[in-house]
Amino acid sequence: MNRSNLKAFVVTICLFVSSLSHADFEFDNLNEDDVKTVISELGTSFSHTTVSSAGSLGKIFGIEAAIVGGVVESKGIDRLVQESSSDGEGVEVIPYGAIIAAVSLPMGLGGEVSFIPSQEAFGDFEYNKLGFAFKWTLTDALLALPFDMSVKAHHTVASLSFDQTINNSSTGNTDVNATVDYSSNISGLQLIVGKSLLLVSPYIGIGYIRVDGELEVSASGGGTIFDPSFSSAQTVDELESGFEYFAGLQLNLLIIRAAVEVGKVLDNTKVAVKLGLKF
Repeated sequence: MNRSNLKAFVVTICLFVSSLSHADFEFDNLNEDDVKTVISELGTSFSHTTVSSAGSLGKIFGIEAAIVGGVVESKGIDRLVQESSSDGEGVEVIPYGAIIAAVSLPMGLGGEVSFIPSQEAFGDFEYNKLGFAFKWTLTDALLALPFDMSVKAHHTVASLSFDQTINNSSTGNTDVNATVDYSSNISGLQLIVGKSLLLVSPYIGIGYIRVDGELEVSASGGGTIFDPSFSSAQTVDELESGFEYFAGLQLNLLIIRAAVEVGKVLDNTKVAVKLGLKF
């Protein structure tokens, strides 16, 4: 594959992953609980996952490249969008996607990265994400157990921006074009256990996650999507934290890796699938 073909392939993958991450949002008159819901559900969709088993990619060395995609159940955002949208349509699930890469080194040490470059494939919707993780497979270095066990620390920086129309008392009940920006720093710790069998590797995990998120609105004339209870009409910060639980099954077929994972992150259901190559 020459350089131009490789570049076209990478661009195609980026656009495909971006398409997984597109949803139609529209908010109005958000109170504190509403903002916490938005921060929690968007944070869940951005949270780091490589849909990988507890074991390493190799005792000495291994690398993996893959695409991850899935959906997050968004009951709260669905309600808020239905209340704000003129057509009454909501967002039942938030789709998401990322390109991932992982490496394993001796002593069970490993690193992971998940990302999607900033894309404007949908005009009024821009999305980007960059996440890193450190993984230590304890059973490759310290413990002799009949199953795999690893710990993982992860951190993700993510943002999205979309355009919407505001029509409420802050705009004199006239239509005003606005841009809403969401940004977050997401970090957490996980403990994962699993078993590497002939062709499949089932695994389960538990973790603690923290989402430090911000919603900001920019509109002419000072229009806002927040209710008057907030001291700032343009920017609101909230911190959400709690547990996550997940279980998955990975198929190992020569160099092909395919996996599915289902979990609860901050009480939000998250489903993810992966397709990639391991060397």
